[in-house]
Amino acid sequence: MPPLRKPSQMYVDNYIARSGATPAPRTAALTPRSGPARKAARIFYPLEEKCPAHYYPDLHLVNSGWMLLTRRTLLVICVTQLISCVIILAYAGNLHNETDRHFTSVANLIGSLAAVLGFLGVLINNRSLLLFFYINQLFGLSNVCTIFLMQLDENSSAHAACGMLYRGDLTQAQADQQHLDCAAVESYHGMLVSLMVLLLMQLWVSCLLAKTYMEMVQDLLNDNDDRALVDFIWERRRETWVQLRRFEDVVQRQFEELRSSLVGRHGSKRDVQQTPASGSRP
Repeated sequence: MPPLRKPSQMYVDNYIARSGATPAPRTAALTPRSGPARKAARIFYPLEEKCPAHYYPDLHLVNSGWMLLTRRTLLVICVTQLISCVIILAYAGNLHNETDRHFTSVANLIGSLAAVLGFLGVLINNRSLLLFFYINQLFGLSNVCTIFLMQLDENSSAHAACGMLYRGDLTQAQADQQHLDCAAVESYHGMLVSLMVLLLMQLWVSCLLAKTYMEMVQDLLNDNDDRALVDFIWERRRETWVQLRRFEDVVQRQFEELRSSLVGRHGSKRDVQQTPASGSRP
């Protein structure tokens, strides 16, 4: 609340005049009509149009630079995920297992939808779309982990056979009979590990950034609400202050009239008392 100023000397003089004490000189009794003296004599001084900066709360201010960097990174991740899902959908028909083919198609369709909705959520700062993107990224993260473990388990027998071949427990003829190609097994294993680690990192980073950006958007909304509330209170305070200034003008005008009448009355009494004294002189 803006502090109230102490009563000026004008108010003290008016109180003395009203109480019937010895009045101050006539020139000091009147309130200044204009100028710096008039402004300094006011108690309810005019408030600023805009609320001062120190009234705004600083509890949840969002770092604009970090928020912009997170926003751009999320947009790039969403675009990359959409392109990856479209490419995988194009090659999903080459899978021989029908169950794997259907599962790959459905999972990538959901991933494409999540990427599009996440992109829109980042553009318009919509927390609902960002939450949908975050949940689907968690779903994709669990699917990738499951498929990764399944593929490693299926490839473990081929790895074991290659290990027996390298130790000499298995001859090359036996390996040829089992159609065992250790070079192809090692290449597939390396590609599988690299691809799965890349997908896991992409999904994990996207989950982290989506959650972080949702919190930033919520903090930004809270900041805007706090500022709007402070502005509303300040505007109502200014309206109340205007009414108080008008009331102060009325009170000052009444005090001026009362002071003028009292000064005039005391002045006339002094004139009456001084006239006979001057007439009695020889």
